[in-house]
Amino acid sequence: MLVKARYWKQDTPLGPIKVGTTPKGVAMVTWDLTNPNFNLLKTAIITAGAEGVFGYKVDFKEEIDPHIASQLSLYFDGKLKDFTAIIDWNSIDKPFQKKVLIEVLKIPYGEKTTYKYLAQVIEGPAHPRQIGKALADNPILVMIPCHRIIGSDGTTKGYAGGVERKQQLLEIESKNK
Repeated sequence: MLVKARYWKQDTPLGPIKVGTTPKGVAMVTWDLTNPNFNLLKTAIITAGAEGVFGYKVDFKEEIDPHIASQLSLYFDGKLKDFTAIIDWNSIDKPFQKKVLIEVLKIPYGEKTTYKYLAQVIEGPAHPRQIGKALADNPILVMIPCHRIIGSDGTTKGYAGGVERKQQLLEIESKNK
């Protein structure tokens, strides 16, 4: 069986992003353009059992998904507050990280919360640094809005796309709230 995985580079006002999808949904949105093999996308497919275990072949093809590309464009233009694209949760293989990112999806557009707050609401003991690590490894930036998490002192802390981009994403959202 052939499993189709699609990827493309998309220009945004904050610089180009890489987007990757599987038949199960969006598996990657990243600012890291140095990864020509789309390893995160491949990991999502392997985790889903599509390669190796069942002997499936993976067809990687550079091809835009117009629905997802449109949503991203509308978001960056301040015209979309809630993504409707399906997330391929197989791209997140750590249970704790998945739990954290699901909680992050509950943060409304234009709002912010702290690492400390997330650590308190996550089931089981969690430390703000564990939350930070889970967010740092988020493979689906923007759509899973880890940029909405700030330090307890109100400052913008780390972000996989860079702190400057994190601040710019927060500004897009605050202007269009």
